[in-house]
Amino acid sequence: MTVVQRSPNLGLTLRMQRIPTAGPAASESPTIPGEGELFGVGWLGGILDAGTNIASELLPDGRWDIHDIDRWRLESSIWVGTPVVVDSDFVAQPVPGPGFHCVELQVETTYYHDWPGRTYFGVIQGTAMTDAHWVFEWDYIEGGDPAVSRQGHRVAIYGNVLHLRAAATGTSSSLTDTLTAWAFVGGVQVGQLIFKGVGIAT
Repeated sequence: MTVVQRSPNLGLTLRMQRIPTAGPAASESPTIPGEGELFGVGWLGGILDAGTNIASELLPDGRWDIHDIDRWRLESSIWVGTPVVVDSDFVAQPVPGPGFHCVELQVETTYYHDWPGRTYFGVIQGTAMTDAHWVFEWDYIEGGDPAVSRQGHRVAIYGNVLHLRAAATGTSSSLTDTLTAWAFVGGVQVGQLIFKGVGIAT
């Protein structure tokens, strides 16, 4: 808007113009975890204590299946990325690293097996993470508690860490309990993990 004002004594005409000011700064878009911020999402646990009876297989989709050579105890573990440790027989070992993560586990949980262990951790690994959390679901639960599976496997969440305690299952029936867990950072899903606890009847 321009306002014209005349001064009768000086014969001057002054023009005053309102200059529009900048509006409020646009809000920044939420940061989506990217390279350098998110290292990966994967399982950590007893599978790191690799035994001598480990076999590995490169799957058609580019992932790795690392498992007990007889496919019992550690029946299957699916990994994404490039193996960190490969032994002299060219067998990829279940050792995680910045570019190698376990995203699926299938473990026999019968009580007389100690390896590959009872405790597993699903971890969102990275820096500058905002609101890192998990959402999970068992296919079958026990007693109405969504954190406990039919066979007694239990989940607890601690921020970016999902703690899974596998029960020592009996031998009266053959059952498989499946956990699916989704990892989120800053409101964005950044990964998915699967655990299958297999109880064997004898």
